[in-house]
Amino acid sequence: MTLNKRKRTRVPFDVDVHFNTAEEQIRSKKLQDISMSGIYFESETIVPLDTTGTVKLYLESGEQTIIITANGKVVRSIPAELNSPGGIGIEFTEIDTDSSIHLFNVIRYQLGDEPQA
Repeated sequence: MTLNKRKRTRVPFDVDVHFNTAEEQIRSKKLQDISMSGIYFESETIVPLDTTGTVKLYLESGEQTIIITANGKVVRSIPAELNSPGGIGIEFTEIDTDSSIHLFNVIRYQLGDEPQA
């Protein structure tokens, strides 16, 4: 049995991800997991650890688009390998109240119950 050291529940989720840093704009449609404290998404771009930027998640809900916005820093940057896509892990450092509520509801919906706060 493996020990899960994560403090937050993580769930898979399909959404458009935009990560904007001072140097570049990274886009992905392959979010691997999301929690109240951060995200990990597939990317062929390598970003140095501790790079800061703004994350935007675009949720399509019928005719409405909900945008979850958070500031964050890169805590994981994995290069792509032959049979494995690369990816970027971002820890949220700041998230506004509305975005936090939307994120909470997304995680709750994906889990089918209440996420760990």
